[in-house]
Amino acid sequence: MALLDIVGQAAKAPVYQVLGGPTRNRARALAPLAGADDAQLLAALKRARAAGFRAFSIPAVAPSARNSGQP
Repeated sequence: MALLDIVGQAAKAPVYQVLGGPTRNRARALAPLAGADDAQLLAALKRARAAGFRAFSIPAVAPSARNSGQP
């Protein structure tokens, strides 16, 4: 790490530029979807996609029974 710092100082550039520049210029964001039924979830998905989101969090339905009939 110290050698990279010395190279950066000699090149008069930050270490990340010496190593090839930034790796990502945008951060990904997760859009939570909310709705009581499939139609509302689909509408929320379409709104989020129109806003530019590409990753989504979909609510999971809680099971009606603890083991759902499994022993």
